[in-house]
Amino acid sequence: MGLGPSIKMTSLHHYDCPVTKRLIADPDVDFIGIIENGVSENYDAKVATAVKTGKMADELELDGAIVAIDGWGNHHIDFVSVIEQLGIHDIPSVGLSYIGLQGRLVATNEYVETVVDFNK
Repeated sequence: MGLGPSIKMTSLHHYDCPVTKRLIADPDVDFIGIIENGVSENYDAKVATAVKTGKMADELELDGAIVAIDGWGNHHIDFVSVIEQLGIHDIPSVGLSYIGLQGRLVATNEYVETVVDFNK
């Protein structure tokens, strides 16, 4: 593995993730689950997926969310669109991104307030 994301995150990655394990084990956190989305090359599909994710999070009555991204560039549009839809539904979120701050997000919006970089 290199210094950056060299493979796409799988479902197993999310369930074995140390952050997920800490959230599940924390008695003060009511961990609901993980919503996984694919990344489309089509802008309208990106927005549609983000809208559906925001609605699902709202219906689950989430108090907050962590949004993770495993790529950069075009993937940033999906990333910030999901954060935006969560914000529209008054669900605060934190973004986890590889080089989201060290580099620069190619897209942003008023709801992208907290992004934490992670590196392998």
